[in-house]
Amino acid sequence: KRMFRDDNKETGDNGANDEEESDDDEYDDLLDEDPELEAIRERRIREMREAQAKQAENIARGHGQYRTITQDEFLPECTGGSEYIAVHFFHNEFERCKILDHHLKIIAPLHTTCKFVR
Repeated sequence: KRMFRDDNKETGDNGANDEEESDDDEYDDLLDEDPELEAIRERRIREMREAQAKQAENIARGHGQYRTITQDEFLPECTGGSEYIAVHFFHNEFERCKILDHHLKIIAPLHTTCKFVR
């Protein structure tokens, strides 16, 4: 009878795991050197930077907040450079206007591509 224990048989042969890790490392190296993947990665980074710049520009224009404007400010605000504008024509005494105001205050920060004014 055998007096010692064979660890490789009980754990699943560690030699095969080392070989698999080596193959994975080689595959990762090939992916890092692939010019097509590098082009896709660079394009995606550029798109993300452009989206971040666009969001910062929109926030500077007043997007992402719900503001009250005067009648004189209406035309410049609505014809400025914003692509999307939501205007709420309200009356202080109407209950439905108060309800809509409440909901617009909630959604305005979530939609920075749109300017919300009343």
